[in-house]
Amino acid sequence: MIMQKNSTAIKRILDVNVNRSREGLRVMEDYSRFALSDKGLTGKIKTVRHLISKAIDRFDLVSSRASEKDPGRPAAFDRKIKAKTLQNVIIANIIRVEESARVLEEFSKVIYPGSTANFKKARFLLYDIEKEFIKKAERSLRNN
Repeated sequence: MIMQKNSTAIKRILDVNVNRSREGLRVMEDYSRFALSDKGLTGKIKTVRHLISKAIDRFDLVSSRASEKDPGRPAAFDRKIKAKTLQNVIIANIIRVEESARVLEEFSKVIYPGSTANFKKARFLLYDIEKEFIKKAERSLRNN
C-alpha cells in the first residue's frame, strides 16, 4: 500500500516535470528558431526535448495525473513575478528546464531506473546549451 501511494506520487512528480521541461525547451527552441534564426542551436534544443520525451512511458505518467487536486495549481507565486522582459523570459525558461531535468533524474531512480541515464545526459546537454544560448541571445538583444 505504501509503495503504491509512493509510486503514484512519484509518477505525478515525473509527469509535471516532463511537462515543465518540455514547455521550457519549447520556449527556448522557438526563440532560437525565430529570434536567433540559429538552426544548429535549435536542433540541439530539439534533441534534448526529444530525449526527455522518449525517456519515460508518457501514458503511464498521465494515468497518475491529478491536476484538479494539485495544491500548486492556483500558482499564487506567479502573480509575484516582476514584469517580464525578453531576457527574463529566456533566463526563467533555462532555469525551469535545468531544475526539472534534475528532478526527473532523481525521481526516476526510484521507479524508472532505466531512464535515469537519459535524464542525466539531457541535464548535462542543457548546461552546454545554456552557455551557447545565453551568449547568442545577449548578442541578439544588444543588436536590436
